[in-house]
Amino acid sequence: MIVVDTSVPWRDGRHRAARDWYESFTEELATTPLVLAEIDHLVAARAGSAGLPAFRADAAGGAYSIEWWRAATAQSVEVAGRYGGPGL
Repeated sequence: MIVVDTSVPWRDGRHRAARDWYESFTEELATTPLVLAEIDHLVAARAGSAGLPAFRADAAGGAYSIEWWRAATAQSVEVAGRYGGPGL
């Protein structure tokens, strides 16, 4: 298993290489609640009100494999929704 950090989804000088690798990779990928929180913050900062609900819906729906504890994603999204601001 490979743990993914925030460098995969964001565009930088190596984004294309990361994207190409990701698209061809067939093993299981996972991330941590901390990375999920960082991505939530970056989505809020860069995509704002258009991107944040979509990201949180994906997270709540199980689109990301979180390995620290099973309920971490749903709990993080629930808390973020309860307090309304950006950042899981």
